[in-house]
Amino acid sequence: MIGSRARIDDGVTIGDGAVVWGHITSDVAPEEVRRDGQTFDALTECCEEAASGSQGGWLPKQYGRAR
Repeated sequence: MIGSRARIDDGVTIGDGAVVWGHITSDVAPEEVRRDGQTFDALTECCEEAASGSQGGWLPKQYGRAR
């Protein structure tokens, strides 16, 4: 899934099942969740400030806090 305001640099590869938003400057692995330079860990607790803003807080609830 690619967020509605995501900016993805030329030549960047987004893996299957990945979720991205923000400015993506490097390849994203399959199933990875990333905003700008932050990668989110689905196995950890929520961190509301890590993914607040236009996403309305649903991302940290579903994918956990930033690593």
